[in-house]
Amino acid sequence: MGRGPGATFCAGRVLIFITEALMAEKEVPKLIVLERDAQSQADVASLASRWYRVLRTADVTRAMAWIADEPGVRVLVSGQELGGDVDGVGVLERARDTRPDVLRVLLTHFSRLDDVVAGIHSGAVQRMAQKPVTANDLLSAVRPA
Repeated sequence: MGRGPGATFCAGRVLIFITEALMAEKEVPKLIVLERDAQSQADVASLASRWYRVLRTADVTRAMAWIADEPGVRVLVSGQELGGDVDGVGVLERARDTRPDVLRVLLTHFSRLDDVVAGIHSGAVQRMAQKPVTANDLLSAVRPA
């Protein structure tokens, strides 16, 4: 009995269903974007979604709750100017204390370079990307090794 187009199509669909089921079972690592600017959030999410499930927020409390409670979080990308009583370096310091295994990336204009340098020296900031973020800068900062 020869293979007809229907058999090939059917076998292909079965393979697709099996592949999708296996991918659904695999835990996709998560990346949190904490940024008050919606466009910067969208840019980071668009670029990082190839490797991560992206959680977006402008709320420091929500981001810290995700760090503490959300399974699978591997990266936190935070803007420096968040508006309020804490800046990005402060958030990354708190994240380091809560989950030292999470990669911490600061997204900044470099307008407050002294804060950025202090964050790097304290170990709160592990990597950084300059705004406006480019694909190369962000991907080199957050791409899994």
